[in-house]
Amino acid sequence: SNSRGEERGRAAVVRSEGAGRLHRPGLACIGGQRGQVGGGVKAEGNESQARRRLRATSRAPQRSLERKGVCVREEQNPHRVGFEAMGQARWTTFILGLVVGGFILGPLLAPLSTPTLTPEVRPLTVKQGGVGGKSLARETLNTISRMLRNHSCEYVYLDLGSNIGVQPRKLYEPRCYPMAENRSMFKQVFPKEALANRSVCTFGFEPNLNHVSRLQRVEKRLVSLGAPVRLFIQAAVGGHEKENVTFYTDNNKRKHEWGATIEKGGVGMGGKFARVGSGYRVHVVSLPSILRAFKDYGKIRTLLIKLDIEGSEYDAASQALLSGVLCSGAKSTHVVMEEHPWILRGPKPPTHFFQSLAWMASRTEGCTPQITARDDETYLHDTFTAGCIV
Repeated sequence: SNSRGEERGRAAVVRSEGAGRLHRPGLACIGGQRGQVGGGVKAEGNESQARRRLRATSRAPQRSLERKGVCVREEQNPHRVGFEAMGQARWTTFILGLVVGGFILGPLLAPLSTPTLTPEVRPLTVKQGGVGGKSLARETLNTISRMLRNHSCEYVYLDLGSNIGVQPRKLYEPRCYPMAENRSMFKQVFPKEALANRSVCTFGFEPNLNHVSRLQRVEKRLVSLGAPVRLFIQAAVGGHEKENVTFYTDNNKRKHEWGATIEKGGVGMGGKFARVGSGYRVHVVSLPSILRAFKDYGKIRTLLIKLDIEGSEYDAASQALLSGVLCSGAKSTHVVMEEHPWILRGPKPPTHFFQSLAWMASRTEGCTPQITARDDETYLHDTFTAGCIV
């Protein structure tokens, strides 16, 4: 027929050089010999099958079908090749976008997919620590009163939330911490001659059992230097005296468990680390009771209170104000408070709380305590120069 003749005229016929020989891509073999058509379609069997498969490969191929044992050279449609290349490029771009997007969006979406657990449902291991409650609180207050009398303390540094004991060392060993931010405050509050004659006394409180040995070494070192220092370990400070209170910790040794707390809102800045952790039973000494002991002593000129107790500072300071002893423990009172806004549920920031606290103290006790809403957190890991290692 005419169509059959046109096909023969357009196609290039290449005869096979032997049965079973492998053919290059682009050759279709008829009559039992196998090859590739159009770069990937196989043709075999009778002549009609080969003709149908060749038509399916391209809309305008140049082909020729001969008798058994003949291979047909197939030329690909350049438009089809272009579309295939575009498709491969799109898939490559899509996959690359998924990979890059995963790296960028993964860390941002991770907090959204992480459930927030409360202390009641977190995996918690509770150990027995400073148990005894009010009896231990009274013993602590008696120890403070004896130390005030024995050392004739005229200036007092009350370090609430000592952690690993860096702040008392900054006071008595300033050469070891040349870049400490509170150096100027210490110089303003505590005269140089008072430090020289040992009339500046320090009381520190830290409930974390994991810091016991470290704080014991710090206290021993400072006492050996002649400083009147007492660090109360396994004892927390709050607004009320309590017994057998659970002290939650995230066990983050790298950060010295900065977020440990007795508040049920969660460990570490509002529950960021509340998913895992452990707990200890500790006793809580009330801040009003400590300030009453200072008032009963009656010889303190200047009192500096550092409050960094992971959310409990608001209750402790409020109870001290309501008890009328916030300013009565000394002639001059300075308060440094670390902000933990996660414990407050109101719309106003913690700064309003500090301002209100100072104003109410001036109205109720006739004094105006100097309140600073910032704590010195330099040298948190207590890295020293030579001769300062504990």
